Amino acid sequence: MKKLTIGVIDLVFISSSTQAALLAYALSNFFRSQGAVTVLGGSHARCYPDDAVQYFDYVLGFANQSTISEVLEDCSPQRLLGKYLAAGKQPLQLPGVAQRWKYIEATFKKSTFSQNDTHDRQYGLSLYLPLLH
Repeated sequence: MKKLTIGVIDLVFISSSTQAALLAYALSNFFRSQGAVTVLGGSHARCYPDDAVQYFDYVLGFANQSTISEVLEDCSPQRLLGKYLAAGKQPLQLPGVAQRWKYIEATFKKSTFSQNDTHDRQYGLSLYLPLLH
């Protein structure tokens, strides 16, 4: 069996609920085996940080610009136990659609939904994203 390897990836951010935590742990294990530093955020990281630090280099509780900056500035492997970082509270406000539109539009243009009028219902799921100009 050929070993799966990835290109050069230095840092991987994963957000996970507890339902998907085992998959997140497996992904972290894979990326760490390739030399990447891994970061977990999301509800599982906030609810079970003591467990998550065993599998990730950084575990984020509430995150804001300063917690992300701290990870990016250090960005070193924490192999025995990960480092838990948390902001004191949730952000007071988040950017609205108007502020995020250039990112939303770029993603929408890449999607198959914008490339044709017929939506593939093979998986029993249809996505409709109205354009907001």
